[in-house]
Amino acid sequence: MREQEPSLHNKDHLLSDRELSNLEIIDQIMTGNDDKRLQQLRDFLLKEGMSKEDIEGSIAARRLREQIHKEDRTQLEERLKTHPLPTSEELSMGAFAEVIERPIRNAVLTLRRKGYNTASSGFGNFNYQTLQLNSPQFKDLDTAVVKKLEALGVKVGDGSLNFKCNQSDPIKIMNIWDTIAAALPSLGEPSPDSPLPASQTFRNKFNL
Repeated sequence: MREQEPSLHNKDHLLSDRELSNLEIIDQIMTGNDDKRLQQLRDFLLKEGMSKEDIEGSIAARRLREQIHKEDRTQLEERLKTHPLPTSEELSMGAFAEVIERPIRNAVLTLRRKGYNTASSGFGNFNYQTLQLNSPQFKDLDTAVVKKLEALGVKVGDGSLNFKCNQSDPIKIMNIWDTIAAALPSLGEPSPDSPLPASQTFRNKFNL
């Protein structure tokens, strides 16, 4: 029998450690207004070894993410009223630009123009910012470029860039991403069309 998901609306339900480890539940608590649950989550994360700074940074990041998603949806709705068709750049990317979270939007477009095929981007778990890159050339970055990114606090993974961000100002987050995008060398031509299924579905919608 499938285990029933706990209801966060039940104020008398004391969440277990297992439930407090669930990322979806963590997100709901961090963006909600239940101070008692939030304190229980704080205590649990401290017990698990997370610093107070990272806990508070994560709460701020999840709330900022929710705010930005609302604003981005409004931007997309307004854009579609006047410009309902995608640009050639958006067709290649497989999404309207307004779908990309605002703090990383310019960096994603810059990197695609430099030749990097981007995938998921923006707010990651807790207080992390992340960007997935599907370009083989990314795995062969020059050591000097990698060191430059690491000096910015960026972790360079196998097809990914991410950094811890306890910053709640979207403009400052955008500036960090723009600096990262500027540090990556051009590959000589724009990125090819995104191969992601969702991107192809987007192109098919417009018969392209």
